[in-house]
Amino acid sequence: MRDEALEPADLYDRNMRVVDVGGGTGFCTLGIVKHVDAKNVTIIDQSPHQLAKAKKKEALKEFKD
Repeated sequence: MRDEALEPADLYDRNMRVVDVGGGTGFCTLGIVKHVDAKNVTIIDQSPHQLAKAKKKEALKEFKD
């Protein structure tokens, strides 16, 4: 379901720069980093606690916040 929801975003290049607004724990961001390098992804969320959970996920270790 996550992959289908991200399909319209046309994530076609590992070097794209992506902002995940309201990224929370990084659930949808995990779908993004299948197509874009995590170092090119910025996650924005109002909750530092949720972002801390995202940072614990191995695939998201290089994202920016």
